[in-house]
Formats: sequence, structure tokens, C-alpha cells
Amino acid sequence: MSALLARGKARVHVTGARFERAGQSLVAVRAGSEVNLSDCTLRRAKLAGLDVGESRSRLVARRCRVEDVQGSGVLVAAGNASLQDCVIAGARYDAITVREGGRVSVLGGELSGARGAGVSVETEARANVRNTTIGEVTRGVLVEVGARAGLESVQVAARETSLTVFGTLA
Repeated sequence: MSALLARGKARVHVTGARFERAGQSLVAVRAGSEVNLSDCTLRRAKLAGLDVGESRSRLVARRCRVEDVQGSGVLVAAGNASLQDCVIAGARYDAITVREGGRVSVLGGELSGARGAGVSVETEARANVRNTTIGEVTRGVLVEVGARAGLESVQVAARETSLTVFGTLA
């Protein structure tokens, strides 16, 4: 189960909480719900730290830290996520994965220690990354065919490739 599951058009605001050890995602946003997190720490999840999985669902995270996740630090399969000054560290997959129908905006912060990409934008997904540092990842930014990504003032230090683009880069 998730530590926090928001569904049924729920509106949730959490400040200064610590979420730890979940069998699924630590925070999951579904069914048109909106979750706002500020100054939270999320550690040790099987799927994702932050997970937005249905259209019209929205997550806003400010100054949060996501660590030691077996999947992606942030997974957006549909809906929207906005990350401001967050640290995503130690994901065993990607720091941020954006799947078909997902939209992510990253402003500031750090994405590091992912075994996959810092940001992976899959087909029909969108990502906008500004003023962010991506380091100690296998691939910096991966933009697949049919995906769109905007990068502005992004620093990347990757083990293999810093930028791989098959889609559109703005």
C-alpha cells in the first residue's frame, strides 16, 4: 500500500511530514485529486516516491526530498506534477519518469544517484526542466519519439550520455 493515497477528487495539503517504507508508492495521486507537499521527506518505496497516475490528477511538491526508491523517484503516468527545489536521490530506475499523457515541471533542485536517467520523457509525455542539477546518473535526459522536453539552465553530469533526444527538445 501507499503511505498516502489521494483519490475521489481529494484535496490534500501536507507540510513537514516524513513518509517511509511503502509497498507501493509513498504518495499516490489518483482520480482527479490534488496533493500539495511542502518540506517533506519520502524514503524507501517499492514503486515510486511520488506517483501521479490518472488524468486530471495533480501533485505540487516544494522543497521535498525523495530517497532510496526501488523504481522511479517521481513517476507521472498521467496528470501533472510540479516540483520546486526538490531533491530526488538514489532511485534504482529514473529520478523522474514521465509516461504517456504525463506532464512534469521541475524548477530548481537536484536529481542524482539514479541508475537510469535523471529525466526520462516517454512518448506523448511532456517535461519542462529549469535551473536544475542532474548528476551521478547513467543518462542525463532521455526524450523519446513523440515526447517533448524543454531544458533551461540545466547542468548534467552523466556516466554514459548527458542528452539523448529522439523526440522534440525546446
